Amino acid sequence: MSFSGSLVTNNDGSKHHLIGIVPDIKVKRTIEGINQQRDEVFDSALIEAIK
Repeated sequence: MSFSGSLVTNNDGSKHHLIGIVPDIKVKRTIEGINQQRDEVFDSALIEAIK
């Protein structure tokens, strides 16, 4: 067993352990997107990555 003892925090200094990365943009799939065989969640992530 090993233990680093390091403190892991988010960029704003808040606790990361047991919380992880909290999504700040919520995207839901729609029937229209499913019918068009689109991945709306992935498309939204690509748009945000380009900004």
